[in-house]
Amino acid sequence: MAENSFSKRRRGLAQHLLYGSRWGRPVNENKIMEDVRTKQKILFVDDEPNILQALKRLLRCHRDQWDMEFAGSGQEALEKLESDHFQIIVTDLCMPTMTGVNLLDEVKQRYPNMIRFILSGHGDSEMIMHSVSVAHQFLAKPCDADYLKEAIARALHLQQLLNPEQIRSIIRDGASLPTLPELYRELTEILQSPDSSVDQISAVISKDVSIMAKVLQLVNSAFFGLTRKIDSISQAVGLLGAETISHIVMIAQIFGEFDPQKVEEFGIRDIYAHSLRVGTSAARLVRELGYARELVDEAMLAGMVHELGKLVLINSGNETWLQLYRNRSQLTRPFFDAERDTLGTTYAEIGAYLIGLWGLSNHVVEAVAHHIHPADAVRSGNFGSLAALHVANCFHSSQNPDFEGDIQLDMGYLESLGFPKGLMNSGGYASLMRMKNNGF
Repeated sequence: MAENSFSKRRRGLAQHLLYGSRWGRPVNENKIMEDVRTKQKILFVDDEPNILQALKRLLRCHRDQWDMEFAGSGQEALEKLESDHFQIIVTDLCMPTMTGVNLLDEVKQRYPNMIRFILSGHGDSEMIMHSVSVAHQFLAKPCDADYLKEAIARALHLQQLLNPEQIRSIIRDGASLPTLPELYRELTEILQSPDSSVDQISAVISKDVSIMAKVLQLVNSAFFGLTRKIDSISQAVGLLGAETISHIVMIAQIFGEFDPQKVEEFGIRDIYAHSLRVGTSAARLVRELGYARELVDEAMLAGMVHELGKLVLINSGNETWLQLYRNRSQLTRPFFDAERDTLGTTYAEIGAYLIGLWGLSNHVVEAVAHHIHPADAVRSGNFGSLAALHVANCFHSSQNPDFEGDIQLDMGYLESLGFPKGLMNSGGYASLMRMKNNGF
């Protein structure tokens, strides 16, 4: 299956946090460092002494912000971790005795809150695939200094923003946090294989007749604007791609688990429809701007999951939030701002926390957390899934003001990314309005 070939997937992994190298805009380093206010402890691990020396030289100018330690093996790294507290570990992939995957697997078990990076120039396909389950991010050597520093700062920013203690105090009941749907997990495992095929994906989805029916119903709806009827999952995968279909499966499973009373009381069908519209619009916007397929898929996923925090809060029974949500149309200020003033956090941050637990990429987590106020994120200077989600969400919220109140497009943020003004008319959404006028 050409779209899901191993070479493309490996390239995507290696470039996971290197969008800047593909899209060529400068990193806003001052903003990055301004967001990491306390000195953080970072452990770098590599069996090659010259690599460790290069890292020391590369990052010397950040000794005031980061307390850095260096280890020459996995065993030495574990000993350092036992004697001190670290926020991030960055390790090479291929090392003797204990590989980077083995090390991070051990770190994941012992220190689950630690951010785990792989920084490697090795191309062992099987080992790279194994690293997906234990590493939050994969960076390829040689890695530009600015992008390495940005990746570390971005991860620290998200860790500080998404305070698990505060979120747990609001939700109280751990059962309110849904788990990643098993069918989606199974599809993800298949897609990580270099031998994945349309037949395998179709077979997995077809095991659940209700999900298969929902997927076909959505694929044939106006959301995707296909010109002919799709009668099978294999046709849908061939036309829309395996990643898109897996995202649809996930969102259909999550929204399908609510009891009918809550569906009616809290307008969960509207949240579902809004999520689909925003996801497909964000993907179309990225595609129209000519970016790579990986970013198209990422923008769609971010759009589809950006409302999950609302589902968590509806399920939690937090009466303070529920009352605020019921009365949102009567508020004299944006719902998002009222929510933060009342709870100290927002549905967006709670949703970001959830998908972070699920292991979705930091770019998607960041997009969900900051989609209302994108300028609060660590800026890379690149148009990415956060910007696409912000534009698409503002557009669809403006079409239905009762849904979430008055959400303003942050033109200053978009202009700082070099967002093409030609896409914007007086209403600010020329590209998406064309989609709407074409039946979307």
